[in-house]
Parts: sequence; C-alpha cells; structure tokens
Amino acid sequence: MSATLAATIAAVGLAAVGLAAVGFAAVRLAGGGAHDHRDAVAVLQAVAVDRLLVAGADSRVRLASAVDLVTRCVRLDVAVAELAATGQERLAQRRRLEFLDLSRLDRRLPGGSRRGLRDLLRDALLRSADTDAAFLGWARARQANGCDSGGVVGVSDEAFARARRVESTYRDAMRAADTSTAAKRAFLDQWNLVASRLGLRVWTEFAI
Repeated sequence: MSATLAATIAAVGLAAVGLAAVGFAAVRLAGGGAHDHRDAVAVLQAVAVDRLLVAGADSRVRLASAVDLVTRCVRLDVAVAELAATGQERLAQRRRLEFLDLSRLDRRLPGGSRRGLRDLLRDALLRSADTDAAFLGWARARQANGCDSGGVVGVSDEAFARARRVESTYRDAMRAADTSTAAKRAFLDQWNLVASRLGLRVWTEFAI
C-alpha cells in the first residue's frame, strides 16, 4: 500500500470516528414548537422507532471503533469480529422493524411523501449492513496484507496483488458508506418531521 493511500485511510478512518461522536452528540430532544401528544398510539409507535434508532446509534459507534482499529492496523482480529457483529446487529434491527406498527406515523407524513417510514428505514438498515460487510472485506484484506504500508518497488507480484486488493476493498467500503448515509438521510428527512411534532428527539444521518 502506498504511503499516500495509508495516509488517506488514516484520515478517513479517524474522520469516521469523529463523525460518529459528533453525530451521536447531535441527538437531541426536539425543543420549541407545538408538540402533539393527543394521539397516544402515535406517540407509542414513535417511541418504538426511536428505541430502534438508539440501537442503530450503538451499532454506528461500534462500526467507527472497528474502522479505527483497522486504520491503525492494530487488533485486526478484534476489528474483524466487531465488523461481523455490527452487520448482524443491523439485520436484527431490520427484523425488529418488521414487527413495528407504524400506521399512525405514516399518516403524519407530508402529503407528497411517496414512501412510508418502514420502507425508508428498511432501506437505511440494509444499506448500513452492506456498509458493515464492505468494511469487513477491507479489514480482512488489510489483515491478509500484513498492513504493509510500503511502496510497490521490489515487491513480489503476490504482495502487489494483495495491496491492490486492500485499495479496492477500501474504495468499495467508502462507496457503501456514502450510499447508506444517503439512505439514512432520506429516512430522517421524513422521520424528524414526525418525531419533532410528537415531542421526540431528532437525529442526524451520522448518528445512526
């Protein structure tokens, strides 16, 4: 792996940790405005979604910690196990979603909304699981490469191929991360409107 790529990986990996921390800190109780507590069923449904988002925030922090380990090339066995676990957590969260009744919440979406909250959150969770899997692939590639950060001059064809594999899996992971962030933003654009009206906290895409 080139020194430039190694520096880029380190910068982005540490940024991911920082974004997770900032995003989690950005979770806040919606303040001001008129809160509608008259529909108790809607409030209960919203609280159930919020709890699911809390679980997603925990998974996000766990992902960022694992990415940091891979970036620094330390305890890669732990990082691999953590990334595999976060992927399973995301799939478990998606399964939990399917059992939630969101009927009263969808009624509160703007009239022009073409997708329901379940569909939007399902997509966000599946894209997040894809991101975990992509970072897991990168972690395994770094593990196989021995975290070699040297240049390509004088290395064997096999070592060069491993270094290229690290670069490729890293790019795949970053593309997956961008896709999952966009999916979370699409969900939160709708969810935060509902949550704030019911007096619940709102979230950022970097928190969940």
